[in-house]
Amino acid sequence: MSTNQQQKTEQAVQPLDRIAIGRHASIVCIICNVTLAAAKALAGIAAGSVSVIADAVNNLSDASSNIISLVGFQLAGRPADAEHPYGHGRYEYVAGLVVALLVMAMGLELLKSSIEKLIYPSPTNFGILTGIALLASILLKLWMMNYTRKVGKQISSKTLKAAAIDSRNDTLTTTGVLIAVLITRLTGTNLDGWAGLAMSAFVIYSGVQLVKDTVDPLLGHAPSTQKVEHIRRRILSYPGVLATHDLMVHDYGPGRQFASAHVEMAAERNPLETHKILDQIEQDFLSQDGLHLVLHYDPIITCDPEHTDLHNRIARRIRSIDPRLTIHDMHVEGSVNDTKAGAAISFDCIRPQGLPMTNDELREALNEVLKPLIGNSALSIVIDEGYLHIADDINSKEHEHPQG
Repeated sequence: MSTNQQQKTEQAVQPLDRIAIGRHASIVCIICNVTLAAAKALAGIAAGSVSVIADAVNNLSDASSNIISLVGFQLAGRPADAEHPYGHGRYEYVAGLVVALLVMAMGLELLKSSIEKLIYPSPTNFGILTGIALLASILLKLWMMNYTRKVGKQISSKTLKAAAIDSRNDTLTTTGVLIAVLITRLTGTNLDGWAGLAMSAFVIYSGVQLVKDTVDPLLGHAPSTQKVEHIRRRILSYPGVLATHDLMVHDYGPGRQFASAHVEMAAERNPLETHKILDQIEQDFLSQDGLHLVLHYDPIITCDPEHTDLHNRIARRIRSIDPRLTIHDMHVEGSVNDTKAGAAISFDCIRPQGLPMTNDELREALNEVLKPLIGNSALSIVIDEGYLHIADDINSKEHEHPQG
């Protein structure tokens, strides 16, 4: 499924339906994990197996995680209020983080138990009950993995996606325990501790990855390049739009994304028509993408050949410093052809990520490269940074203004 198709599928789920679906999935997982924990605990105690008991504790931990997910969905569904004007959607990310930390804690506890089993080995007595409990657990966890992954994609829930990964881990760990049980029963070689050791390392690694996946949106992780390009192309597809820049996207939880951008349109156009087009863009993004978009109008002079030519010559010349450099919001008072007074020129320059110079060094380089072009004209440059950047192959295209 493409990124755009997945976004449309996720956007088709209304917020209230999303909370209900997430709540139902969490309850299903709680019932399954509690059942598995009870069955494995009985089998592990009967067999005297640390790995089987640890597997039961793992399922009990999963049930606790599902309860946290359930609470997260409930809190995330609360409406916006005066203190939280953008809603409570990030509660779900916090719930996902707690789930990830519990996965890591479970892995560390399993590691401790396995090491103790290796240092102080004890006999195990695996029977048919143990094998049946482990095999049933593997089958049920495979179903839970597919179920939570499908629902997680349907409602764009990092918490349920984390639960799917946890179910996958449980399937692998239980499979490892079952293999160790069979080898022990057939050969007499006790691999109980070694199986627990290998599985604990895998669980800890998965927990670390889950922590990273849930912390990123809380810290303001940038949207994908595909999403940025999708927003850009959609804005540019409307009549009269010349360019767009200064894009910012804020994620306040699944289905609660807000964005702002500047849109360049001809200054000579009827302002009422311009405002109508910008309003239509905002409404279309909200209805079709679920994105709350606010646009700022940047008027561009297109009927002054001298102004347009100067803008395009500056845009071409600064790319000798770095091909990703672009300018916008250029204003000119006077004329560069006036050898005595010159002109007062100002513009914003977007600083690309990874540029190996400071803002002051960039400003100095821009002044130096433009000096032969503008003569004794005064130059005022604002360095823009902190905004989302289009991919390098897009940024490197010529950003020139048409003449009216």
